[in-house]
Formats: sequence, C-alpha cells, structure tokens
Amino acid sequence: MFFSKRNKLLKSCVHYFNTLDQLQIVILKCYLRRDYKINQTIYNQHIHKIRLKILKTIQKIRCLGLHSALIDINQLTNLYEIIFSLDTLKSRVKDHTTFEVCENEIKHITESLSHLLQYIVFILNKKRKNQHPHLKMDALITDFAYKTQAFEELYRSTLQVVSAHPIVFLFFERDLKALRHELESFLLRFS
Repeated sequence: MFFSKRNKLLKSCVHYFNTLDQLQIVILKCYLRRDYKINQTIYNQHIHKIRLKILKTIQKIRCLGLHSALIDINQLTNLYEIIFSLDTLKSRVKDHTTFEVCENEIKHITESLSHLLQYIVFILNKKRKNQHPHLKMDALITDFAYKTQAFEELYRSTLQVVSAHPIVFLFFERDLKALRHELESFLLRFS
C-alpha cells in the first residue's frame, strides 16, 4: 500500500515537472515571438491550459502527499508561482521589440531551465524505481546560474538604457534568482 501511494505521488510529481517545463518554455518563448502582440490571445490561452494542468496536478499531489515527508507541496507551489511570475514581464513591457535585445539570453535561460527540470524528472523516475541516481545537479545549477548572470549583465549594460521601464527587467531577474534558489533547495532534498 505504502509503495503504491509513494509511486503514485512520484508519478504525479513527474507529471508536474514535465508540465512546469512546458509552461516555462511557452512563457519564455512568447518573449521571442515577433507575432506575440497580434496573436496574444492564442498564446495566453495556451498558457492558461498548461496552468490548469499544473493546478490539477498540484491538487492531486496535495491529496497523495498529505502526510508524506518526500515532497514539500509548498515548495512545488512556490516553483509554479515563480515560473508564472516570469510571465508578467510581457505585460509590463509595452514595446515588444525590446525583447530582441535579450533574445539570446532568454533562449539560453529557457534551455538551461528545461535541462534542470528534466533532470528533476529523471531523478523522480529513478526514485520511483528505488534507484539512487548519480546526481549531476551542481553542473546544471551552475549552468542555470551562469545563464541568469548573463541576463543580469545584459540588464546592467544595455536594458537599463534601451528599455522605457528598465525596472521590470530587474523584477524578472529577481524571479530567476528565486527560481534558482527553489530548484536548488528541491534538488538538495534528493541528494
């Protein structure tokens, strides 16, 4: 019974992190889409559908992991909220062409974050099979930190000058730091 419930909990967590990865990819790719302003409704509907999947999965995890020390539901909720907070940048920046300045940095952040989230999926799948994965989390966290630092450098050197409201990019940068901290904390629980 316990193993079955634990397995269902881990399976739901795998689904959660896969869906969280989908959400971050869609959110961050919206910044790079030249047609975003024209097709804003379509992109937002897609984000909304993924959000609903995540919320449903969080509810399932909450029910399965009510008395489990394995997963901290508050941490999963924080991760979702931080990722969703990254979405606010596109509504705060009125001139969407500003994103062309940071296109490479956003692409690199998206890829690095995706690798990190997929590695968490890998770890959770190994836990489901009672295997102990060889952790390479330090390299992934360092890569994500490096990519976010590249964005910080761009903010200091360029975005502060070219953006009409540079403070919104600072909020985005803070969200990336908070995300890195939460992911690192989550991964440390499994090491």
